[in-house]
Amino acid sequence: MLLLNNMKKYPLLISALLFTAQLFAQTNPTTNIEITATCIQTDPTANFEIVNNNLFTLDIDYVSGETFQGKINLEPGVIFQLYVYKNSMVNFYYNNSIFITLLTNNVLCGDPQQAYGKIHAYGLGRLNSIYFFSVVNRNNFPVTVTGDAVNVVDSFTVPANGQVRIISDIGDLVLACNGTTFSLPVANGNYGIEESAFISVTPVCMDATTATFVIQNNDGNPHDAILRNASGVEHRYTLAAYANSTVVVENCNWDIYLAVSGLVNLSTQMIGDHFKVGSVSPANAQLTVSENAIEINKDPYSQTITVASNTTWTASSNQPWLTLNKATGTGNDEFVFSASANTSGTMRTATITLTAGCTVRMVTMEH
Repeated sequence: MLLLNNMKKYPLLISALLFTAQLFAQTNPTTNIEITATCIQTDPTANFEIVNNNLFTLDIDYVSGETFQGKINLEPGVIFQLYVYKNSMVNFYYNNSIFITLLTNNVLCGDPQQAYGKIHAYGLGRLNSIYFFSVVNRNNFPVTVTGDAVNVVDSFTVPANGQVRIISDIGDLVLACNGTTFSLPVANGNYGIEESAFISVTPVCMDATTATFVIQNNDGNPHDAILRNASGVEHRYTLAAYANSTVVVENCNWDIYLAVSGLVNLSTQMIGDHFKVGSVSPANAQLTVSENAIEINKDPYSQTITVASNTTWTASSNQPWLTLNKATGTGNDEFVFSASANTSGTMRTATITLTAGCTVRMVTMEH
C-alpha cells in the first residue's frame, strides 16, 4: 500500500538552485523539479524527496504500479517526502504529461548506496526534431551512465557534482547505471525551442555568384554557426554572446547548423559536432518606408518616417539643413527628420537615403 499518511514536508535550508541550462530558452517548469530516490529507512517502503526549485507553487501527479496514485502540491523551496513500496517504477506527471519515470532506491540507509540515487535527469525541450536532456550528478565522484535512445545507445561519464547535456532523436530517454535502469526522463514536445533561440541568419544581398547574410547569435553564450549547402560545402563562424557577423558566401541555398560543445550525442542527426536548426535562401534585404516624397510648407518642420525591414538599416541626408535624429536602425523602427527654416526665398531639395544590404530606398524633399 502507499503510505499517504506518512508524507511530510521539511523546510529547505539552502537557496533553491535553478537547473534549467542557460543554453535553453524555454519555460518548462519540470526542469526545476528535483526528485531524489533516497535510501530505505524501514522495509517495505521506499522514499522520494521532491523539491520544487521554481519560484511558484505547482501540482504534480504520480502513479506507482497499477493502483496507487495521487496529486502533490509543491510549494517553492520545500522538500516533500513521498513513500511508496520499494522495487517500484514511479511515473511523475505535470499538466497530464509524464515528465519522468524513476526507480525507487531499494538499499537500506546503513548499507552502501547506489550511485544512481543521486543522478537527476531532466527533459529540457525540443528543437525541430531533436530533443534535449540534462543529467546532473550529485555524487562527489564521477558516474558512468548508459543512455538508450532506441536508435543510438552509448555510455558517458557525468562529472562529480557536474552535469552533461544530451541530444536525442526521441523524447523518451532510458538511463541505466551498472545495468540497472533507474530513470526515464521525457522531453515534452510541447516545450519547443525556437529555431532562432540560438542563431538567426538573415539574407541581405545577392548577385549572380554571391550571397550576403547577417548571422546573429541570440544567446548569452558564444556559439559556432555553420552554413552547409547541398554539395557539402561548409562555412563556420564563431560568434560571441549576442554578437553578429556579415558574411559573403556562394549564391545558393544553405542549411544552418549550430555547434555546441560538450553534448552527449544520442542522435543520428548530428554532423560532427553540430546539428541543423534551420535553412536560409539568398535574397535582398526587405526595406520599405512610409513616405517616398514629401513637400514641406512650414518653417521649421519635423516629421516621423516609419521603416520596415528584416535587418539593420542606415539612413542619411545629403543636405545640412535636413537632419535626422538617428543614422541606423534594426528591423521595424522609425526616425525623425527636421528641416530648418528656409530663408533663401527659393525652393530647395534634399534626399534621405536608406540602405539595408543591397536594398536602397529614397525619400525626396521639397522645401
